[in-house]
Amino acid sequence: MWARQVPFRLHAPQARRVFVCGSFTHWRCVALHRTRHGVFRGRLAVAPGLYEYGFRVDGHWRLGRHAPRVRDGLGGYDDLLVVGR
Repeated sequence: MWARQVPFRLHAPQARRVFVCGSFTHWRCVALHRTRHGVFRGRLAVAPGLYEYGFRVDGHWRLGRHAPRVRDGLGGYDDLLVVGR
C-alpha cells in the first residue's frame, strides 16, 4: 500500500512549538516547522485510510479549522483525516 504525502498546517502566531499527533503515527507527535507568518507546517507520509488527529500547541490540545470532527471517546473531539488510494 502506497503512502501519500499529506500536508498539515496550523495558524498559531503566538505558539512556540506545534506538533501534529494522530492515529496515523500511533499518537506519537511530530513537530511542525514555523514559517515567518506564524503558520506551522509539515508533510507526513500516510497510508490510505481513515484517521483521527489533532495538534499539540505549547502543550495544549487543539483542533484545526477546516477538518471534520469526530468524538474521541474520552469526552472530546479529534479532527478526521481521510487519505484516499
